[in-house]
Amino acid sequence: MLEQVSSRAAMLKDIQQTTQRGIGIRRKGICSGSRTTSRREGFDRLADNHNEDLGSSITGKNETKFIANICKTVTRSSCWETVLNDNKFGDEVNPIHVLQVLSHLKNPTKALSFFNWAGKQKGFSHTAQTYSKIIHIVTKANMFNRAGVLMQEFIALTEKSEPGNAYVKVFEALNMSLKDYTNNNNNNTTCVVFDVLIIACAQKGLFQEAIDVFYRMRRRRFMPMVQACNTLLSALLKMDRVDLVWSLYEEMVSSGLRPNVYIYNTLINANCKERKLQKAFELFDEMKTKKIDPTVVTYSILISGLCKEDKMQEASDLFRTMQALDVAPNQFTYSAMMDGYCKRANMKEGLKLYDEMRQKGIEPNVVIYCTLIDGHCKERNMEEANKLFVEMVGKGITPNVVIYNSLIDGHCNKGNLEEALTLRLEMFKMSLMPDVFTYSSLIKGFCVEEKVEEAEHLLCEMHERGVVPNCITYNTLIDGLCKEGKSEKALGYCVQMVENGLVTDVVTFSTLIDGHCKEGKMEKALGLYNEMLVKGFTPDVVAYTALIDGYCKDGNVQEAFKLHDEMEVASEEHFIFRCPDSHLRQD
Repeated sequence: MLEQVSSRAAMLKDIQQTTQRGIGIRRKGICSGSRTTSRREGFDRLADNHNEDLGSSITGKNETKFIANICKTVTRSSCWETVLNDNKFGDEVNPIHVLQVLSHLKNPTKALSFFNWAGKQKGFSHTAQTYSKIIHIVTKANMFNRAGVLMQEFIALTEKSEPGNAYVKVFEALNMSLKDYTNNNNNNTTCVVFDVLIIACAQKGLFQEAIDVFYRMRRRRFMPMVQACNTLLSALLKMDRVDLVWSLYEEMVSSGLRPNVYIYNTLINANCKERKLQKAFELFDEMKTKKIDPTVVTYSILISGLCKEDKMQEASDLFRTMQALDVAPNQFTYSAMMDGYCKRANMKEGLKLYDEMRQKGIEPNVVIYCTLIDGHCKERNMEEANKLFVEMVGKGITPNVVIYNSLIDGHCNKGNLEEALTLRLEMFKMSLMPDVFTYSSLIKGFCVEEKVEEAEHLLCEMHERGVVPNCITYNTLIDGLCKEGKSEKALGYCVQMVENGLVTDVVTFSTLIDGHCKEGKMEKALGLYNEMLVKGFTPDVVAYTALIDGYCKDGNVQEAFKLHDEMEVASEEHFIFRCPDSHLRQD
């Protein structure tokens, strides 16, 4: 079985490159030569000389002649489609005829062409049996791209009659016709047609269905080939079901699977997703022990994992090691490294890699531009961010929402609200819908500039456009209102926040407590403080300091000292105590 698996594994790789397109060879037959002979090309003579049994499901002399005539014409005539069309064979053909003809055609390309011709005949529809037949034929002939497209069509056709359950019907139909193409007495036989089904399901986003096909195969003691296995593991990873990745992999190995570099890459990626870098590098070492050479994808996954864990030195070392081993970094590798440096405010190293990448002829994509623009924005270097933005657009790369958000946030942080609003209008012109991050940045910008009314208008616009505010959005607006002495209005937004299904947090309570204390509303501030405790939140320095300051200004020094002592006890476990106001007692 393992020999059969390895011999076809490489060929199955092509299936994943199949896209949702029609079969390219569905063209009308064209006869290049002259047609001076009879259109029927001696059909009666051919049928009279045809002495073979053409199948038990076709009975009667006329049916036998009909099948024989089609087979002879398709096999011998270079313009058989035209001949069949001119003689009205399409008016009589039915799925049983198609099955019989497919069974007798020896050339898989001819069989596929006939299948396509039949599908174009008026009033004719392919059945599960005809699709199963042709898929088996092209798969057996190693025509895996064609098999993938046909499988997609088969699933789509079945979905019309069996919505939500199509893949099961497809599996059963393929299994029913399996006896013609494999020895069912050999339970170890590898049935590539099911591998094609697994990959087709995954390509359609039917990940759970692809996994179910795997287990249906295992119950019949069939083992998918390595390419289909990797498709399954990758599908589970996309579903964030890393736990199932390992259980499925163990079952695959126990069934005789020999993992290749693609399987290892998927497993290493799974470990990096779980932040288990040590296990990822153990697999990396295992690959080398088994003489499996890591690819640029292997190195890129590990480098990305190291960068996300803030291990930039290790990432840099591995980056240089791969180049020393003649494994050239690609866009993803450079993107991971640049993202790591930029997120740590090391734009110098990030830009150095950008220049190196360009010198090697690797053009930046939208992800790389996004990384660098965001890095400049966080450093408030809007001039350089704008330069990169113009460069990107000049290269024909369309900016996405993330890039606009970075620029808007950067301009808001520098107080350039007019420029931020211009970018927002530009988003609409580009048919890009501002998201919650866009609006939160703008609301923050207006609140910082003490333009809270405009910030409130933006919140209303969010609701009108169906953009759901999050806790950060509300907390930012609540803070802006409290700083303007509008704590009661801020409290109203807190109520709205809860009504919209959001959970208030420490920031919400501390901001409201601070706002009420500054307005001398100590009773309400203390009520919020008690509610905070009831909900299980530990007050932070802001809440304690606001209450202490409020009590002191209210002349209630005893309560102020009581809270101060309470804060000191809490600070030993939860936070570092800072005393910002000079009038507080110094020990």
